[in-house]
Amino acid sequence: FPEFDHKKEVIDPFSEEENHDQAFQEELTEVLLNALMKTHAWSTGRLTYESFAAAEKFEAGISNILRSKKIEAR
Repeated sequence: FPEFDHKKEVIDPFSEEENHDQAFQEELTEVLLNALMKTHAWSTGRLTYESFAAAEKFEAGISNILRSKKIEAR
């Protein structure tokens, strides 16, 4: 019988799988961090946009009231 090479049959495949798992974990961490940063940037920007839109709507309402007052004053 040929000699059983435990390193080739047991240890090397285990080490390769462990290295593959480590690479996968690093890639997954990078993707998740990127998604988290994009979501944070989007949500922060959205608040700014909504505040700006609300201010424009409020100013338009005030302009309508002032215009109505001018028409009534005539």
